[in-house]
Amino acid sequence: MDSVVSSLRFIDYSISNVLFKRNYNVVPENIELEFDFTAHALMSEDKTNAKFQLDCSLFQEDFDNGQNPFYLSCTIIGDFECNGKFNVEDLQLNAMSILLPYLRSFITSFTSQSGIPPIIIPPINVYNYFKINTDHLEVESKNVLDDISKNEEKE
Repeated sequence: MDSVVSSLRFIDYSISNVLFKRNYNVVPENIELEFDFTAHALMSEDKTNAKFQLDCSLFQEDFDNGQNPFYLSCTIIGDFECNGKFNVEDLQLNAMSILLPYLRSFITSFTSQSGIPPIIIPPINVYNYFKINTDHLEVESKNVLDDISKNEEKE
């Protein structure tokens, strides 16, 4: 049974940043969704606590030369406890798999209340996405709480 129980324990999450810009020159109907994810993991030096940050952007901030109906960028941060021996990369992928449904739900709710049709990001195979886009995933071992606080203060 130990082989199927995760070394990762999900504590909580929060949406730490949202930026929404609307392009009123484009009617948001039958749009082809463009999205991108980046992830950042911060682990405590003793590797018992971690914060995972998942960033998502929909469309380009410049509206791709006026062709896109809006730009949305948001960040979710998850707090986790880590137990036992683990592979850091697998831990990151598990954390992203846990956070992604919360982020997808937030985006759908947010867009539905923004005067545009709700945007539903399709289910993502996190493992394949971040394996293909390895430059979108970073990990550091630091004092987790200090580093996240500094990032939030900058924004």
